[in-house]
Amino acid sequence: MGLFSKPIKTLDDLFVHILEDIYYAEIQIVKKFPIMAEKLLSRN
Repeated sequence: MGLFSKPIKTLDDLFVHILEDIYYAEIQIVKKFPIMAEKLLSRN
């Protein structure tokens, strides 16, 4: 996987890794949401 990630040895490790990826993506979306909303509202 990534350079600094732990090796995936079990299905539990894979599950946790996927949850971490989803959480990271969600945080990035939440950070950008106000910018996206402002751009959408300024179009009208």
